[in-house]
Amino acid sequence: MDGGWAVLVTPTIAAPEEASAFVAARLAEGSDFIKIIYDNAHASFGLNLPTLKEDTIAALVSAAHAQHRLAVAHIGTEQQERPGVARRAVSDRRYRKDR
Repeated sequence: MDGGWAVLVTPTIAAPEEASAFVAARLAEGSDFIKIIYDNAHASFGLNLPTLKEDTIAALVSAAHAQHRLAVAHIGTEQQERPGVARRAVSDRRYRKDR
C-alpha cells in the first residue's frame, strides 16, 4: 500500500502482520536498513497525521533484526522515544531539547 507523510510518498503498513513482508520488500529493493517514521507531525507542524502503533513498530524492528538489519526510528518528540519499542530501534533524536 502506498501512503505518505507530508509530501513524501513511501510504502507503508497498517498492521504488525505485514512487517516481515514489508521488510523483505525493502531489502529486495536494496535498502541497507529500515527507517521507521513514528511522528504525527504535531510537534513540528501542529498536525495530527496517522502514525504507526507501537505493536507495528515492534514487529518492524523484530523483522529487521531477524534479517540482521538495523532499524532506525524517526521520532517527532522525546515522548515517542520513551516506549520500549521505540528504544529498540536507533532513534533520530533531532527534537531533543538537550542537544
